[in-house]
This record gives sequence, C-alpha cells and structure tokens, in this order.
Amino acid sequence: MVGFLQKTCLVIVLSTAVEFILGKPVNNAKLNPKLENYLRRYGYLQPAEKVFPQWRVSWDQDLSPSVKSEQEMEDAIRKLQRVANLPITGKITDVEAVKIINKKRCGMKDFQTGKRTKRFTLDGTSWHSKHLTYRIQDFSSDLSREDIESTIERALQMWSNASQLTFTQVTAPGVKVDVNIKFVTGFHGDRYPTDGPGKELAHAFVPLNNTGLAGDVHFDDDETFAINGGNGVDLLWLAVHELGHSLGLDHTYYPDSVMFPYYTGYRPHLQLGGDDVDGIQHIYGSPNRTTATPSFTSPSPPISPASIPHICSIQRIDAAVKTKNRNTYVFSGAYFWKLHKSGATKAMSIKENWVGLEDNIDAALTRRKTGMTYFFKGSKYWIFSATAAVQGPLNITQLNLPDELKTMDAAMELPRAEDHAYFFKGDKYWRYSWSTASVDQGYPQIITSLWKGLPNDIDAAFQWKRGRIVILNGGGYYLLKHKGKIGVKKGFPKTFFSHWLGCSVTNIREH
Repeated sequence: MVGFLQKTCLVIVLSTAVEFILGKPVNNAKLNPKLENYLRRYGYLQPAEKVFPQWRVSWDQDLSPSVKSEQEMEDAIRKLQRVANLPITGKITDVEAVKIINKKRCGMKDFQTGKRTKRFTLDGTSWHSKHLTYRIQDFSSDLSREDIESTIERALQMWSNASQLTFTQVTAPGVKVDVNIKFVTGFHGDRYPTDGPGKELAHAFVPLNNTGLAGDVHFDDDETFAINGGNGVDLLWLAVHELGHSLGLDHTYYPDSVMFPYYTGYRPHLQLGGDDVDGIQHIYGSPNRTTATPSFTSPSPPISPASIPHICSIQRIDAAVKTKNRNTYVFSGAYFWKLHKSGATKAMSIKENWVGLEDNIDAALTRRKTGMTYFFKGSKYWIFSATAAVQGPLNITQLNLPDELKTMDAAMELPRAEDHAYFFKGDKYWRYSWSTASVDQGYPQIITSLWKGLPNDIDAAFQWKRGRIVILNGGGYYLLKHKGKIGVKKGFPKTFFSHWLGCSVTNIREH
C-alpha cells in the first residue's frame, strides 16, 4: 500500500452467504469466488492486480480474475488446511469451507512478506527501543475504566515477562507515546472504519518506522467486551493478540499460540505459547529473569460477619504495602485493611479482593519504577498491578533469591533507589538488584550494621507520604530518616495501633 501504514490486523466474523456445490469437495475457484477471495485476502493466493485493498468496498469484493490453474487453488487449500488444523488433502468440502470462512479470526494475512521461521513468524519490523510507552485514549462503556486499564496492563505484562520489553502507561495529555490504544466506532481517522457488531473486532499496526500509527491498537466499540469469562469478546485474549502485532509478530500455525490467526475466546488461564515466547525473544531478547505465567482463581465464598476480626484485635501484622494507586494496605491472616487519615477500613477478605493471592503472606513491596506490587509467602511470590493479578504464584528462585529468604519477614525499596530492594529475615538483610536480578555481593549483613536503632525480626515495612519509610515491629512502628545516614528517627518506636489505626487502649482491650 503506497503512502499509508500497513494495517496489520482485523479480527473478522464473516456473515456473507457463501455459495457452494453441496456435498462435493471444493477446489475449483470458478465455482467458488467467495473462497478464492478469502484465500487472496489472507495471503494464500497472489494479491489482486486490479483493485487496491484500501479501495475495496468489502473484504470479499472480487479482487482479480480466477486462479490460473486448479493446481494453484489446490496448493492454496493445502496451506489453509494446515493453518486450520485440518487434514492436508488439497481438497475441501463445502461444510469445511463455510466453517473456516465463518470463524472469528484476525484479518492480518496468514502468509505475507514477513520472515516465517519453522515456528513463529516475524513481521520484519520492530521497535528501536525496548522501553515503550502507551496511552489508552478512549474507553469502552462495557467495562469499567479500572478493568480496561488492568486488562491492557496484564496483556502488556505477558509480553514484558517473556522479553526485555518494558511498558509505561502515560496519562498526561499532550505527551507523545509509542502505542495508542482506543475503543472506536465507524470512521475514526485511519482509513479503516469499523463495521459494527459481529465482524471486525479490532485492528492494529506493526512497528514499521516507529512513527505515526505504528503500534496503535483500535478495538471496535460496537462489540460487547468482557473479562473473566463474561458474556462477550474476551478483551484479554484480544489485547494480547493485537499487541503481539504491535510489537512485530505475525501469525503462527500453532493453535496454543496467542498469535494463532483464529479468535479462540476466553481462556481461564491465558498464557503465551512457546511459539509466542520464541518470537518475541527473537526480536527483543530473553528476559533478565525467568518468569512463569499468570494464575487466577475464583473468589472465595462470602465471609460470615461474626468471623471478621476487628483491626484492634489482631496480634501481628504480616505485611503492609502502598500500591501504585497510592492506597496503603495492612495484611494479617486471611484479612486486610486499607489505611486512611483517621484509621482503617473494616476487615476485608484477601482471597475475595486480591484474586489469586493466598492468606498469611510474609511480606510485600511495590516497585517504584514499574508500579508492580510483589507479595511473598514461603518460597512463593505473586505480582499484582494494584489489586489485579499479573503473575503468580512463582518461586523466589526465579528472582535468584536464596532459599534462606523463604518465609522472609519484610521487604521494601528506599526512595531514590529504584534499582534496589531490601529483604529482611531475623537479624539479617539482603540488598537485591533488579537490573542484575540477583543479590548484591557481600550480603546478607546484620541489620544493625546499617539500620541504626532498628530491631531484629521486623514484621513489615512500607513507604508512606513524601517517601517516608515505616517499619513495623510488634505493636510499634519506626520511622526511618530520609536524610543523611540511614537510621531510625528520634522519638521512635511509637504505638502503631493508636497512631495509625485509631485504636485506643480501651479499644485494644475490648477487642
């Protein structure tokens, strides 16, 4: 296409009536112009010579004269059968053809100029940087803004976890980003109007020269979108697939791959296939650490009010963390509380609100650089974006953390030290480098060797306003100095339950 960006993907459900000779194998293009056009549209036959694709009224408009030979058609059908996982015979019945043509699928060609390896396929273009920014410009009314943002973030995280790519959401207006994501209808400025419910679900653009519409994703807002198995088009699967094209991947033969051309619908435990991982790593390299795929579980049954503990009755806080949405939570047993200026909310179930996370966690921290929250329990850890599960459970060995840190006491990052995390257990602490994915040499060290005034066996740590670090131990809390040498500020410890949770001495005794 001259003068325009190549459109990479249209997910289509064909509703056009297809005329076939009933009961007979179909491999004669003269009898089946719809099949011939379908094969041309998706790259199985040579493209049209007379009608440019961007000028077609519809995808199945007659593009060119019939195929030159029956052998050419038979070869095209063989390739189609391979992609569709049918017996490769070179002949196709009317029933099989209608079924294929009416499948929901991506509109990008299955065979084009991209580099096809034995397995994955590359578009041939890529991003010049491995650190990409994105913006969700328009939202759908089918889902809440938070659900859409967390779903897009999950989709990007899947590609990030399998490669060296990172993604940062930008919300400030006027700031240029790499990937723009929109929910659109009708004509929306890219010469590829949506077509209403039931046909095109979305389209995307390959990286090309990294400018203009490169990498953008447009979802057809005339569709009904859903998450977690709801009634509608699964947004997570569709987002992962389209973003794969945005990053430079084409279709693959393998049905377990997200880049398989046909829409596969909702998968409870969606993950990249080996083909997807090979392709993205071929372009952008392997990750600095090994990752596993997300795991999501169903919410637990409602809790009986009589069994819900009061915040002032808990004996020990397991963990505390401030998430990317600036909410601060404390965890104990099977429950958590959100802190606010005048105390804390009522107890809420961890399993019902942090779907996929287990009770009785050991520690938690939020990375300043990515906004991802890490929860630790025993030898396992989970990654969340605010309260939305991204990955887990994984083993801490995938972070190259030593076995000695199983059942750790606390974890945190310090202000202005985005590359390092600190893990505590007993009287020791470990300094961990995110960039090298390993514990720094010379660690562990004794807590008091650096953290003057801090006790051993701390319970939790979290970052509060203006970068202040709060350390919890028993019923007390310590505030770290944020200027000069690392240590505890004068006048601490103070009582955490009374100063932070609004518990008086009477409250604590009564509960």
